Amino acid sequence: VGLALHEGAHIKLTDFDVLKSMIGARFDEDGNCSSEYFMLSYDYCKSLINKHSSTPTLWDSIYYITSKVKDLLNVIEDRRIDHYIYTTAPGYKGYYHSMYEKYFNAKIIDRGLKSSEYRENTWDSYMFRIINLTNKNRDLDALPVLRQIWDLIDLKNISRLKNTTEVLSLAFEVFKLIEDTIPASNSDSKERGESEQ
Repeated sequence: VGLALHEGAHIKLTDFDVLKSMIGARFDEDGNCSSEYFMLSYDYCKSLINKHSSTPTLWDSIYYITSKVKDLLNVIEDRRIDHYIYTTAPGYKGYYHSMYEKYFNAKIIDRGLKSSEYRENTWDSYMFRIINLTNKNRDLDALPVLRQIWDLIDLKNISRLKNTTEVLSLAFEVFKLIEDTIPASNSDSKERGESEQ
């Protein structure tokens, strides 16, 4: 029931057009973006072409960004809409408690957060720990900028985010913080670039 309430809250409170516009973003030859909701520059997108083996073209770079920002948006938006329903419809609180116990406070999540896993400076590690920030066993020192992300998301004041556009702006901020921390994974491409110069 809690999950059904949560998904219903998305229908009422999430602006899916913002997400669609961000995912469909393209740059023209002059570096202008087709979407006002894509909040990174043309130059930043190009900089990822040589950073990761999965982003050899500008299109791949944009896809890489939007797929990760979409996940971050979903996590933060979940907290925003859950807080809204939790505080405006107190009769549903029990259902939300049950949902969080099942999905975010399960013993397997507790073990994962306490373990030596998900402590490498990778997107998988960051996403696991961001998704489970509501768990009391979170370790904000498990990753280089996780504590900064905790401060940015600011769960205690999540109600300050009034709509999906504000959540998306925060998701881009978190994305850039993580991406600028994660090391390059495209050493072959880098070596080719250096030898060509």
